[in-house]
Amino acid sequence: GPVGRSGASLLVVATLAPDADAAAVVRVAEEVAGDVRVEATGAPLLEAALKAQLARDPELVAGLAALGNFLVLFLGFRRQAGVALPMLAAGASVLLVLGTLGWLGHPITLLSIIVPPLLLTVAVGDAVHLVGRYAEERALGRDADAAAARTHEAMARACFATSLTTALGLASLAWAELPALRDFALVGAAGVLVA
Repeated sequence: GPVGRSGASLLVVATLAPDADAAAVVRVAEEVAGDVRVEATGAPLLEAALKAQLARDPELVAGLAALGNFLVLFLGFRRQAGVALPMLAAGASVLLVLGTLGWLGHPITLLSIIVPPLLLTVAVGDAVHLVGRYAEERALGRDADAAAARTHEAMARACFATSLTTALGLASLAWAELPALRDFALVGAAGVLVA
């Protein structure tokens, strides 16, 4: 019915079928309205607009995350191996997860675009602990093999536990009503475990 003080605006509330094309409904409403301005809002339109915007720049988002992680590693370790090893491990996990999703024909959703930067950060976080502990072991005079063995012994369970709790936290979103959120939960949880 008419809304606003002047009564010159009309509010129409419609529930669309799940498979309806919301943008097509808006185009039809604009054609019917003629010279009258039509504005539409709602979850389907918002999700489509956000997906289109994010889908244009997924490389930029992942690139910025990679750059941020690179800078943190460089400032923290100040040596090539301290930067290269974590970035290679993180990049490999992202490529494995994205490659598997592509191979399975999994569509890119609004929230799955966030998965690569998330995986980069989680994988780099674990690698920071491992590389830092390895450097400590080497500083104690242990040779490379002994330092690696001691690092694995000391850090493997802790890194696995942090990854598992992160994955379980993400997986808890699998019961959300929004399909994009459920998708993000499952992809993100699996990706964190891979990372």
